[in-house]
Amino acid sequence: MSSAPIRRAQLIAPFGVGAMLTAPDGTSMIAASLDGWFDPDATSSKIDMDEYRISEWRLEAALKVSELRLPPDHRTASFGKGEVPTNIRLKVPYLRFPLWHFCPFCRALHEVAPHHGSKRRCPSCELRSASAPGAKKKRWSPFLAQVPFVAMCEDGHLEDFPWREWVHQTSTPTCQKQMYLRATGGASLASQSVHCDCGIAPRTLSQITEAQADETGAPDTYLSSHLMRGGRYDCRGRRPWVDDRVGEGCGKPLRGSLRGATNVYYAHVESAIYLPGGTLGLPEGLLELLESPPLANTIHFARELGITVGAAVLRRDKNGHLLNPFPDDEEIDRALAGLEQNRMAAGEASTEADAIDPQAIRRPEFEMLRKAITAKDLKVSELDSRLFAGTAKDAFTKVNLVTELRETRVLYGFSRIRPDGQLPLSRLKRRLWQDEPNFQESWLPAYIVHGEGLFFEFDESRLRDWECQASVVERVQVLASSPERVRVHRGLADPTMVPRYVLLHTFAHILINQLVFDCGYSSASLRERLFCATGEHPMAGVLIYTAAGDSEGTMGGLVRMGRPENLEPTLAEALERARWCSSDPVCMELGVKGQGPGGVNLAACHSCALLPETACEVFNRFLDRGLVVGSHSDPSIGFFTA
Repeated sequence: MSSAPIRRAQLIAPFGVGAMLTAPDGTSMIAASLDGWFDPDATSSKIDMDEYRISEWRLEAALKVSELRLPPDHRTASFGKGEVPTNIRLKVPYLRFPLWHFCPFCRALHEVAPHHGSKRRCPSCELRSASAPGAKKKRWSPFLAQVPFVAMCEDGHLEDFPWREWVHQTSTPTCQKQMYLRATGGASLASQSVHCDCGIAPRTLSQITEAQADETGAPDTYLSSHLMRGGRYDCRGRRPWVDDRVGEGCGKPLRGSLRGATNVYYAHVESAIYLPGGTLGLPEGLLELLESPPLANTIHFARELGITVGAAVLRRDKNGHLLNPFPDDEEIDRALAGLEQNRMAAGEASTEADAIDPQAIRRPEFEMLRKAITAKDLKVSELDSRLFAGTAKDAFTKVNLVTELRETRVLYGFSRIRPDGQLPLSRLKRRLWQDEPNFQESWLPAYIVHGEGLFFEFDESRLRDWECQASVVERVQVLASSPERVRVHRGLADPTMVPRYVLLHTFAHILINQLVFDCGYSSASLRERLFCATGEHPMAGVLIYTAAGDSEGTMGGLVRMGRPENLEPTLAEALERARWCSSDPVCMELGVKGQGPGGVNLAACHSCALLPETACEVFNRFLDRGLVVGSHSDPSIGFFTA
């Protein structure tokens, strides 16, 4: 049986539900739905779910689920006499996909069942060698390899490429004769062709990955509009990650793709920084104690029985002594009521509010990070602004060192072709399940990472004066009103396109690009977290951080770069490098009209401001170093040169 070791973090992204993974033996598999992740029939041991629960009520409320769980880990540990084994031999199920295989020797196409666990030899070659002279001595058959092509639609459905339909140019082929996938040795899809023993003319795979517009201007694909003569071949709504080969009905255009293409799977992940005491104003450590085992197990069990738990009940529990450091029962009752209120709010979400409110997650973090705090899993120290001089003193009101932080990352859905951030939350969550559970039984996979970071709060008064300049507003309008951006990236959750957002985003990118030379971390290890809002309660902050799955977090190299003697030269060098890109003057000149896919960036390219997509919140979009350091023709539009 094919199997592959995979880290828990990778089961959140990039190999979560609906994503394809290639095992060490070469088998391509797709991660099955959440229904089978904790299947008691798949293991001979007892499952203790309390060990996997994660408490982060802000995410539970935002994502409207009852609980978060760590992905199951595979254990083979032995137990002593009299001990009952728990959580042993748990696995995350995967199904074989794509199902169509070809023989590297004779190029014959064969379909294999999704539950077939081992590699299969070519039946055509085996039959041919069996009938050859001296077959007993020369019997030979190579292993089949999975085809490199799949088909998908923008609604997240995925299926095998329609080989038989494509070569016979009909949606209902009756021919069942042997097909072949042959190549002429070229580098394009036109060099790949499908043949059939029925004698029909072979057909190349040219243009199967192309998208186009139909006569009305609506999105369409070459595969759907040209597979058959005088008709269409649209998506059937198949979901191989739940072993659905019939389809639930879809009708969207179907697009061919290489199975390893980056647009085959976009994981939708929401994250939150742990806040001690949450937003309830509770004593340090109380909320964390109630959210963690063993007291969390007691609360959860009582909730399932319909029992209201208060401080008096918890103190009588066998683990009630853990509450001794908190003598005030009123505070404990308030903490329990707050947790229950947020849990209920998650379950009572209306259709009109079927989306994640990023401000509800980011604003409490912004308020917490801008002040000194010492708590478990969050330690922030403020630096005296008088220690800074020059650029840092003028631009920022606060530069805080986050020596310790904990981040929870949750997979709540996925999309294909585009990272559709405007899809309803309920629709995205439904893709993770074969049979979606009710709210009381709903959960999502999550993972906890620990790390460190630097927090910058921009000077609000100076920022307001800068973003009111007519030249600045006019430059940002290129992004805000670009019809090409709307057409190409429809569905992408665009942030409010205001000057401060583009400034914060681009500043984070150019500083990360410089920090990789000074702090020892790679650019793929660093991440940005933007805090941006206008209006009555504005925000203008940037958290640059790194996090790892180890419980000890990271090594402090990033925090040390926040000290004045290190930060000031790093910041000066980052701004100096941003003033002249190695692709200038072309890069800066293209910034007038927009560049990159869909024209969603101004003066920003791979040579100056782009990062690995793991480091960026919005896939390297909405960047302009002109708003940071000014353009060659108008240096005054830059915040750091204004």
